[in-house]
Amino acid sequence: LLSTGAAWTDEIESSVRHLLARDPLIRYRLVLLACSLVYPTKNIDANVGRISSLRDMTVGWGWDSVLTGYSDHTTATSTARDAAIAGAVLVEKHYTFAGATGPVADHAMAVDAAGLKRVVWAAKSGALARGNSRLSPSDDEYRARVGARRGMWLVKDVEAGQIVREGDALALRPCPAGAANPDIWFNSVNRATYRFSLKAGQVIGASDCEWGLDTRP
Repeated sequence: LLSTGAAWTDEIESSVRHLLARDPLIRYRLVLLACSLVYPTKNIDANVGRISSLRDMTVGWGWDSVLTGYSDHTTATSTARDAAIAGAVLVEKHYTFAGATGPVADHAMAVDAAGLKRVVWAAKSGALARGNSRLSPSDDEYRARVGARRGMWLVKDVEAGQIVREGDALALRPCPAGAANPDIWFNSVNRATYRFSLKAGQVIGASDCEWGLDTRP
């Protein structure tokens, strides 16, 4: 674990390069910790955004296997959730015995057993909320798409071989699987033809027409 509190970018890079020079395989077990080196750190200075900046830096340097975490010096247990949402794979938190006192600066922002339990819960909650960053529908979203998207629904009967006309259908919810894409539909008006006879109230399937047009972007 390498904390980066109070460090400039070039200092972080040179530190990692020094470690890699001594042990090239350390890249597979190294975690860089974003950190604000103030005991305690005010919530406004938590700077959890440094987590994603660290990750972008390591990827840019070709160190994809180096992970990023967060060294939390705030007094709030909820910061662990923010850090996990920001992409931290590990959260470091100072721990002290309940009621401990003394001149050690750590006591001011350390947690006891009960506080540590809240930190762990917050971090797990944040990790669940972060999920993954893949830009594609989840399994649950696929089901939601049916009700949220629009399909083309006929407002009149049509015959096989008839030319598609704009007044034949409306774009309405829901959009069952296999329904014609409204964009393609409107781009096909006066050019496509129906392959089958269909009744008013039916959704037009993607295979119900001979589209006869180039649908590439």
